[in-house]
Amino acid sequence: KYVNLDDYIKYNFPTQDWVTWMQIAKFTKFFHLPVSTATYCVSDISVTRSSSFNNLTERYEREKMMYKYVCEKFPTDVKYDEARWNEHVNKIFLAFSLNTGDFKRAKFYGKQIQKPTVRVFFTKNKLLFYTFLFFRNIFSIKK
Repeated sequence: KYVNLDDYIKYNFPTQDWVTWMQIAKFTKFFHLPVSTATYCVSDISVTRSSSFNNLTERYEREKMMYKYVCEKFPTDVKYDEARWNEHVNKIFLAFSLNTGDFKRAKFYGKQIQKPTVRVFFTKNKLLFYTFLFFRNIFSIKK
């Protein structure tokens, strides 16, 4: 009744749940719990845990289309904000760069982020970057 599944195929959405919930929430009573109540299929390689920067980039380009789709469908409820989207994606790309130990990419995305964070600080130079990685590895719990 509220969801046009043909659009999902037409726009090749990477996931269906977020767009579906946004549309259902518009027309029904909807409640949000601010905590995770379930976890399933946690894997090192999945749609949400890419091992390739190219795959990650492709995913967020497609997710940007989903965001625009919802904004266009409900323009009085959701406003498209390119700067906010870019800030969100740059933080994700920075985290990926830190996780993969890619200083050059981390420095690039650190410069793109408007609101500096501790992670951004560690992208200023190689010494800080590799010091961060060293201490992160020391204090992380090994399986």
